[in-house]
Amino acid sequence: MRWRAYLGGEPLFAQWGDDVALFHPPSGRTHFLNDSGFQILQLLAATPLDLDGLQETLAVTDPEGRAALQRILWQFDQLGLIVPTGP
Repeated sequence: MRWRAYLGGEPLFAQWGDDVALFHPPSGRTHFLNDSGFQILQLLAATPLDLDGLQETLAVTDPEGRAALQRILWQFDQLGLIVPTGP
């Protein structure tokens, strides 16, 4: 399954070092992300990717890294930050 960011237009964000505060207009909530999470969300805003495509784009080669990406996708889905776009 491919995923794309669901940001509801232009999201508002502020970055402090490796931390990002992101206001998500569709939910009216502010989310706090680390730099890696924000990078993943930006990638999914640019183009829908499945787990394999995300893993390749980020050059993640180890099983633990792949599992971490799966957890991030699950969390982003639960928060409404991403939506599935199909196979």
